[in-house]
Amino acid sequence: MSTVRKTLDLSKYGLPEPIVFDVPEQAMGNDGQMYGSEYYPRNKNEVQQYSRFLMEAANTQLGTDYGDMPPALINYMIQFTPTEAVLAAKKITKKQKALAKQRQADPIGFDSAVGAYKAKKGD
Repeated sequence: MSTVRKTLDLSKYGLPEPIVFDVPEQAMGNDGQMYGSEYYPRNKNEVQQYSRFLMEAANTQLGTDYGDMPPALINYMIQFTPTEAVLAAKKITKKQKALAKQRQADPIGFDSAVGAYKAKKGD
């Protein structure tokens, strides 16, 4: 089966460069019908793949965590990302920001607490 090269321009959502990827020319949709590449993503597996392409491209091009991405891009990505994953990413981002604030307030104390935790965990 041949593949088709797709170019996705999300500059209006905040991604500076287009995403380029290859997809099968024909694939079966969730309804059992065959669809051409113009209907990509056509099934659950391709939706997951598309979500991965989006996340990897956003991380690479923007160099930020999910929570720091442009809101328009996040809103676009949500339609291809399971809600649980979005909530988990937001929760992790909040924890990272809280830890960053703690470290900024007391860098020496924070580093020694992390060192003590790692030493205790290694026992």
